[in-house]
Amino acid sequence: MIIDLQVFQSVWIVLIIFFLFFRFRVGLAIYLAYLVLVPYMNFNILGINLQWNLINTLVLLLFVYKYWYKYNHPIDFTPFIPFVLYLVVSLFMMLFQDDTPFIYEIDAWRLNFMLIFFPFVLWNQIRVDYESYLLYKRVLLGCIFIASLYGLLLTLIPGHNPYIMAISLINESEFLSDYALAEGGGRLFGRISSVFSHPMRFGFFLGISAIYVYNIYIKSANNNKERLFTLFLLILIGVNFITCGIRSVLAGFFVTFIFYLIQARKIKQLFVFLILLPIIWLFIENLPDISGYISSMFEKDSSKSAVTGSSIEQRLTQLDGCFVEVKDCYLFGKGFNWHKYYNLIHGPHPLILDFESLVFIILCDSGLLGFALWTMMAVILFRFNGQVCKNIEKKSLLDALFIFYIAYSSVIGESGYMKYFMIFYVMLLGENLSHYKRIHK
Repeated sequence: MIIDLQVFQSVWIVLIIFFLFFRFRVGLAIYLAYLVLVPYMNFNILGINLQWNLINTLVLLLFVYKYWYKYNHPIDFTPFIPFVLYLVVSLFMMLFQDDTPFIYEIDAWRLNFMLIFFPFVLWNQIRVDYESYLLYKRVLLGCIFIASLYGLLLTLIPGHNPYIMAISLINESEFLSDYALAEGGGRLFGRISSVFSHPMRFGFFLGISAIYVYNIYIKSANNNKERLFTLFLLILIGVNFITCGIRSVLAGFFVTFIFYLIQARKIKQLFVFLILLPIIWLFIENLPDISGYISSMFEKDSSKSAVTGSSIEQRLTQLDGCFVEVKDCYLFGKGFNWHKYYNLIHGPHPLILDFESLVFIILCDSGLLGFALWTMMAVILFRFNGQVCKNIEKKSLLDALFIFYIAYSSVIGESGYMKYFMIFYVMLLGENLSHYKRIHK
């Protein structure tokens, strides 16, 4: 099986490169599927070590040649201004940060900057050829279906994931079986990672997938097949919310759902939801496993809960640890990606542990200026969303995507979610652009 999977992965990568040269939009679609369904790219073909950065750079160079140099199509940077601005200011702040080696900071900064390449190219490809979005949409919906269905199938074998076990071995990584099993942790099926390297990434993927699929669902009133399929997908994703073993998905999505109803001015729906909430809870209380799983999120002390994991008390202790760390560098913090550098050198922090909140990461890495920078990034992003979406519901869904990113990362930490966020953000923008172009054809 491992040999077959290794051949399959190598063929997939070769197809990506081949089509990028000869059918660019098809190559992007194949790469999009790979980004979602395959968590690793550490592969040697003909003596060449193929990794994410190499493919991302190839995607960017071919795009610049084909669409800017050869056909002189205008390039749009606008959706990525908040992220580029964040990285530029972070680069400047390195001059005032002494706790992280400059070489490490620059390398981490470079990797973060290169994450923008694929979403940037995908967005401009959709602008130039809006009908190509339909191809990417089918690919992404198919990937969501596969990941969600596989996630449910893994409930039959808690603690095991044959696909990730095999693909990890091929790419010289490892599968955290003890963490996935979560034995004695009160979770119904352990922690499920589906097609992702870590359960936390699967949880984040479920949340942003729900927003994207719902956006398609509300626009498919005249397409019964698409409407039924997206409704089925939403149900599939919703079931995974409960079975994946990641409580933060429920917490993050609850915050996002309330935000969406308020911003989209769906006051009637909000009122109905608040009335139904206690009724739903009464029903859940009759299901001991599920009620214990959900109520554990609000336990002050995790030792009193049947479901193990972080508690409010633990988070406050971690926050105190952050203030101890930045007592001499409140303004600029300790350095770009300092939290990862610390883990690399020392392992888990005695107080902050694994920096399991975006708040801890921002405070330690960038200090108070980091919070100002993230606020500025959010304001610019929301203003852009308002410019491209005059419809309040469409804008609210775009904003909700970022709100979910913040809510989810704030309770669980940042573990490579930005890559997926930017892809789904571009796809939401593409859905709105494609819908507008088809109507005004």
